[in-house]
Amino acid sequence: MKTEKAKELLERYYRGETTLPEERALKSLFQQDDIPEELKADRETFLFLSSLSQQEATLPAGLEERLSDSIRQWETDDTQQPRLTLHKPKARIVRWYAGIAAALLIAAGAGLYVQQANDQPRDTFDNPQLAYAEAERALQLFAATLNKGQSHVAKAESRTQRIREQLEKCCNALTDTPETINNNIKKRN
Repeated sequence: MKTEKAKELLERYYRGETTLPEERALKSLFQQDDIPEELKADRETFLFLSSLSQQEATLPAGLEERLSDSIRQWETDDTQQPRLTLHKPKARIVRWYAGIAAALLIAAGAGLYVQQANDQPRDTFDNPQLAYAEAERALQLFAATLNKGQSHVAKAESRTQRIREQLEKCCNALTDTPETINNNIKKRN
């Protein structure tokens, strides 16, 4: 599967718009070892989310009966009380806010879990000698580039100095009086 197609499927998956065959295709892609570097972070997230969706949710014993009893109780309370009460809208709003708060807490917890799983540092080299050689090569490249930049700065400074000297000569020539100019001309001859 091409990287662009995988990115598009992932965006649709995160929005909840993928079909089961598309999700299977993503799962088979992410179970491979050689996936593109830009999809590696999405790989862990996808596998974590797909494992959550495959877990069987078990309901506590007696939950259905308790819910049925609560619904019956609410129905009898509704028929016994007048429809216009001031307390009922407040209770609905409180339940609504409590549901939102619970959803946000669950989302924040899942986000923190995924972030902690991604924050663990990983070694890029297994061989310390190879790591040392690679670091030394990078530092030599940096030093060569720095030296090249310093040589350009030195050339620019020397050119600036020559221009400054020429400007001083011009300024001195402009500030000279006609008598000193004549004396300088006579001295040259």
